[in-house]
Amino acid sequence: MTECSESGAGVKGESGPGVEQITFSFGEEVKPTLRFDAGSVTCDAGLAALRELDERLGLTELAASRIEDLREPDMVVHPVRRLLRETIYAYAAGYEDMNDHTPLRADEWFRELAGPINMDSVNPKRHEGLASEPTLSRLLGARKLDTDSVGFVHVEQFGRVVENAPPDVVTFDIDGYDAETFGGQQLSLFNGYYDEHMYYPLTVTAAEYGFAVAAKLRPGNAAAGEGAASLLRPLFEYMRGHFPNTRIRLRGDSGFMDPEVYRLCEEFGVEYEIRLRLNQVLKRLFEEHLVSKAKKTLRERPGEAWALYHETTYKAGSWKKARRIVMKLQHDPWKGSLERYVIVTSSRRGKRGVWKLYEHRAQCEQRIDELKNHLRAEKFSCCTFEANAFKLHLVVMAHNLFAAARVMLPAEHALKRATVARLRIALVKCAATLRRTARRLWMHASRTWPYRELLADCSRRFVSGPLAPTPVWNTG
Repeated sequence: MTECSESGAGVKGESGPGVEQITFSFGEEVKPTLRFDAGSVTCDAGLAALRELDERLGLTELAASRIEDLREPDMVVHPVRRLLRETIYAYAAGYEDMNDHTPLRADEWFRELAGPINMDSVNPKRHEGLASEPTLSRLLGARKLDTDSVGFVHVEQFGRVVENAPPDVVTFDIDGYDAETFGGQQLSLFNGYYDEHMYYPLTVTAAEYGFAVAAKLRPGNAAAGEGAASLLRPLFEYMRGHFPNTRIRLRGDSGFMDPEVYRLCEEFGVEYEIRLRLNQVLKRLFEEHLVSKAKKTLRERPGEAWALYHETTYKAGSWKKARRIVMKLQHDPWKGSLERYVIVTSSRRGKRGVWKLYEHRAQCEQRIDELKNHLRAEKFSCCTFEANAFKLHLVVMAHNLFAAARVMLPAEHALKRATVARLRIALVKCAATLRRTARRLWMHASRTWPYRELLADCSRRFVSGPLAPTPVWNTG
């Protein structure tokens, strides 16, 4: 049981009548007692480290410069830059929707993170608190907002992160995921494959760096590869223009077996490995080249896992030319079956090398998991499709703040390959009391906080250390 009172005697901070006190029943001798009487406190003090990295790299500034502010300038209280910071940092801290900003409005720490308001505004409702949920919703739903232009900022941010150490190779993974919907959102449609009403976002991630470099929201009934070529073209143009010596690779599953995608890769000199669905011609090629060998190997090694490979040229009916394909027939001892797979590729690697590279494509599933489950890029609650499309880009920007932190850490660092969820716990969710003086805003965190050393180390690196980007993962 609990007992409640409103006595404020003997407690530092807010006191007196009206301060609620709750004493809990458990505890042998000392009973835990809860009071809401402390001064300014935050549970997200570690956002200062990400804010500092953002400041040095100019990622949010870059995004703000790509958004045309359609509001009356004299009436603007919260500049676009401030709105973006408020939203992106809130997503990073785990506040997953716009209605979470209502209780955040008076938060002193988030006001500091977001930056100053427009002091020249003549708006009679001007205040120094955070923007309200309606103001943020109007940003999402702004008419004439070019979400494709906003989406292009992701690869520009990636370029800004790695520009001091241009990559030798970048592997882009393209894939979509289901974002189930439960309301009357515009273009929320039924998808027979996933058996649900949903949106179908499409993402491109840089495998070595864990960056989401492109994203696009699509209606729920879109085909798996719909819009892939239009999403990839500006990405390739940017990379070829800014990193001409970087080797670029593209990987995709059978949803992207599109001749337009192959031609686009060949136009920009991009190496590609894309799965093909089996058809009668490909099944016949398996019979001619691999099945007899597989039966012999199965008799010799019945309880083992093994794979056989073959390469040839193949021209589908929709292709204007023949392309190299690499076939794989794999025995799974657990299933007791022979599995057939085919990749179309422009790579010069050997047969096993092609498959080794392709099999590392599972890394993109981790990035999608971070977007979808750690940052809730599957929760689209706005009424209009364009507003939800813009929200996707904001969530991707929050994801890329964490990705930039990983990239800037040395290879041996404990957080170099941490997921977004772990980064949030170790770098963001640090409780601290706030104390403002004439020259500083002091954050007093606990000396016994479990991730004290990690946060202090990352903060020092982001404040004054050299920003030396290094790849996070090996793609094979």
